[in-house]
Order: sequence, then C-alpha cells, then structure tokens
Amino acid sequence: MDGGRLSDFDEDDTIYAAEPWTEDSAATLNAMAPKLQAIYGGNGRWEDAIAKALHMPDTMPDAIRDMWRKNLKIAHDNKVTLTPQQFAEMFVDNNFAG
Repeated sequence: MDGGRLSDFDEDDTIYAAEPWTEDSAATLNAMAPKLQAIYGGNGRWEDAIAKALHMPDTMPDAIRDMWRKNLKIAHDNKVTLTPQQFAEMFVDNNFAG
C-alpha cells in the first residue's frame, strides 16, 4: 500500500485473504477502518469497506484463499517463488484493472 488508490487497498485485501497480516500492518489498516467505512460503507472493518467499494461477494475471501493455494502449488511445481504481494498484484491486475 504505497499510495491511497483503491487498487492499493484491494491488493492489501487480497494479501490479507491469502495470508493474514502482521500485527503492525493489521493495526495500521484497522486504524483506517472508520474513514474507509465513511467513504465506502461496510460494517466497520477495513476489509468490508473495500469489498463494498469493489462490489465483491461475501464469498470472495474464500475464493481468494483457494486461488492462493492453487497458485502456490503451481509456483512450487515450477520451482519459482510466489510472494503474497506478487499474487495480490496479479489478482488485482487480472480482476480489477481498467
């Protein structure tokens, strides 16, 4: 999350769904939750505000975790490393770009 663009937050949400945040990162995002809720709606959690802004279904975190596992296996089978950040960027580019 280097800017403040919605796509930055979506990458964060994707990474969070794939692998939970460190305590420091989670605290930062949780502190932003009230402002995000005021802008985008939701139930008070930053993840929900971003999901509402992007019109994501409630099942999206589970779907992202499934894709993460599948992509990790593909990376492992091909002897390459796939980081959560790389996965998130790929996911956002493929699903929300444009």
